[in-house]
Amino acid sequence: GLRHLFGILGVKKSMVNARKFLLGAANHEHAEAMYYLGFMQMHGLGAAHDCGSAYMWFCRAAELNCEKAQCSLGLFYAHGICCDLDIELARYWYERASLRGHAGAQFALACVYVSLGQKKNAAVWTSIAANNGVLVAQALLAKIYMNGLGVSRDLSTAMMWCLIVQANVDVDIDSLEIVLKCQSSILRSTSDDVIDLARERASEWFASRHDFASQSRLPS
Repeated sequence: GLRHLFGILGVKKSMVNARKFLLGAANHEHAEAMYYLGFMQMHGLGAAHDCGSAYMWFCRAAELNCEKAQCSLGLFYAHGICCDLDIELARYWYERASLRGHAGAQFALACVYVSLGQKKNAAVWTSIAANNGVLVAQALLAKIYMNGLGVSRDLSTAMMWCLIVQANVDVDIDSLEIVLKCQSSILRSTSDDVIDLARERASEWFASRHDFASQSRLPS
């Protein structure tokens, strides 16, 4: 089903065949197949766009512990898509996906805690998402530590995340803008020793991930 959906591994893309095989798997309680059926309905792939059907498939898959579906349900409840807006249910589903390691859900959960005014929880989940490679979370974590939002103010840690974001070749403009503003502010208010420590810690962070290419791109 996935091969036909995405046209991969030598299989020609076909929404008809994708739906047929995914339905077959879903009928045998395959959670990820259910998620992708919801994905197809949500994006109008092989069928009319129908967020109500997508919601139904996501619910079934989420109950079977598909973290992608759990994250999608969190999104639906956070924005009231085909359901009543419910921040607590959004938090619940994002948290379930987060605990299964879904990095996008971890960052979304941090955003929910921001909306609830829970700065400490927001900082915790932003940090988890950042360490799992979510660029925007890394950028915001620099801002969190620079301003002491839910954490003790720590300019070395803030600068470390600034450097990590800048070393990423796929960095987006918004994330880069956040860290450049943070970096400019930090450089005006701290010593060279703090900057040197931040660079050392950024190098150690990349080394722990065996990402030596990114480590070599750390700005001087």
